[in-house]
Amino acid sequence: MFLNKIRKITLDKILEYSVYLVVFLLPLQTRWMAKLGELNGGYWEYGTYSLYFIDILILLIFFLFVAIAVFNRKFSIFNFQFSIKRI
Repeated sequence: MFLNKIRKITLDKILEYSVYLVVFLLPLQTRWMAKLGELNGGYWEYGTYSLYFIDILILLIFFLFVAIAVFNRKFSIFNFQFSIKRI
């Protein structure tokens, strides 16, 4: 019981601080250029394959949020209900 409470507090703090980190790092736009684009022997920005660090961080935050929701049983894919109301 005590470990679950500590784990919940720790995961919540990690989620909170990671959102702060996204807000702080968003203007920096650090990226990894996988393949530089070339056009007529010169550099071409639109043809460059790159991966932004902030995109990876946002995906990690999303997966952490989903993990916390499933861990706390606030979200369950097994009790999914879909209904269409007719007027």
